Amino acid sequence: FDETISFITLLGSADQTISTSGFEEQFFYLIINKPAGQVNLSNDLAISDGLVFASSTLINTFANTLYINSIFSATISGYGTNAYVNGNLKRDVSAGATYTFPVGTAAQYEEAVIQITSAVGLNNITVSFDPTDPVGPVGLFSEGPVVDGIVTPVIDFLNYGYWNIDPDAVTSVTYSITLTSRGHTNAAPYLDFHGIFKNSNALSATGWVEPGVVADLPPLITSPTDPVTVTNFGATSFSDFAIGFSELYPLPIVLTNFSADNQKEEVILHWTTSSEINNDHFTVERSGDGVYFEPVGTVAGAGNSNTALHYQLTDDEPLPGTSYYRLKQTDFDGQHTWSEIVPVQRLTGSVELTVYPNPAHDILYIPAVAGTVSIFAADGQLVWQATGNGQMQVQVSDWAHGTYMMRITQSSGTTEQMFLVQ
Repeated sequence: FDETISFITLLGSADQTISTSGFEEQFFYLIINKPAGQVNLSNDLAISDGLVFASSTLINTFANTLYINSIFSATISGYGTNAYVNGNLKRDVSAGATYTFPVGTAAQYEEAVIQITSAVGLNNITVSFDPTDPVGPVGLFSEGPVVDGIVTPVIDFLNYGYWNIDPDAVTSVTYSITLTSRGHTNAAPYLDFHGIFKNSNALSATGWVEPGVVADLPPLITSPTDPVTVTNFGATSFSDFAIGFSELYPLPIVLTNFSADNQKEEVILHWTTSSEINNDHFTVERSGDGVYFEPVGTVAGAGNSNTALHYQLTDDEPLPGTSYYRLKQTDFDGQHTWSEIVPVQRLTGSVELTVYPNPAHDILYIPAVAGTVSIFAADGQLVWQATGNGQMQVQVSDWAHGTYMMRITQSSGTTEQMFLVQ
């Protein structure tokens, strides 16, 4: 057969080796469809029109290079976490296109995606991944996303390795780069702690810079071993690349629930965190009107944690009627944040209910009731009614501004309360 014009499919479960005379001997189309085994290159290999991973197979280049001699982005297909190039992958590139480099190690898939905005003199790019830990940076700072503008120190790199990205003769280039790291064990607690950094020598502590600007990432919680994907925009040169992390946008805690339960003569507060950073303590605060709060008690925080933690505090002198609780979280440096407000109703013979906020703007909260709630406008017209057993919410954002009367009818009695919509 003539490999320069043929579709070649590799089958079988044993390892297979491709031997060529180098880039001068070019394959037309290579399909890898092996139920087991790997593909090894004993020389450089060039492919002109298609490389298809139709099975979970690695291509091991060793010291050689697999060259995709086509500027079309889709020339490589079927790659993924178990189908990629372990070694050197070279691709022809063109401005205005996006190219995926499915590279990695014998154990991990380390994808690189390069979107070329403009380029002069750039014809191809070679990418490989080295599973050697990059040396931690000295004096490196991240400017963060443009939308935030927060400059923070970069304290370390993900500890599985780095990408080497090598272009041919290039006069100028602007591009975006997306890297996905796997195999590390030291990822920061949130995705938006991370960014991409480059150095002419990844094994040097100095010389690291931030290429372009890191994309604004959602603060999703990650475990130290979860894959981390980061994008930088507006990069203008190539070299060694690593994903570093800093204390960008640290959320002090992730509060997964906060509840207040009436238990006869006391109210028990429960809350759970899924992560904590520099958390000194919690303060439970209480209010009789949902506006003015006072402290009830304090519970020590965990400092730093990436596991679910459960807390409890008992208010043994709760207010009669309806009261409101919130949680204040304080860092070691004194900074603090508050949770949402939760209401508790304690009936003392007659119905005592307080809606909040008053005045209301968007949503009116009605504490837990077991009965019928009716709301009347100032002219006596019924504008809203519901029957339930629990807390209710009323959307009032499109109501006419003014005074309204709420009537709550329960088995224990009826009460009326005026409130404003503004």
